[in-house]
Amino acid sequence: RMKCQNNLKQIVLGLHNFESANGYFPTSVSGSGALHYWGAQILPFMEQNPLSQIYNYNVRFNDAANRQAVQY
Repeated sequence: RMKCQNNLKQIVLGLHNFESANGYFPTSVSGSGALHYWGAQILPFMEQNPLSQIYNYNVRFNDAANRQAVQY
């Protein structure tokens, strides 16, 4: 139960940190027009920098370039 609560807290903090940095909450479309899951967009704000660095934000989430990051 504690682990689940901590995970939810980290997600909420990531969402709020993203909003503080960008002025809006994550959407499914990035500035380049590619579709991205909101979870991928908040990775850098959840202390998940290594995972966010292998995710390619210039292509869609289901592109082969993002396979490794999405599977994780």
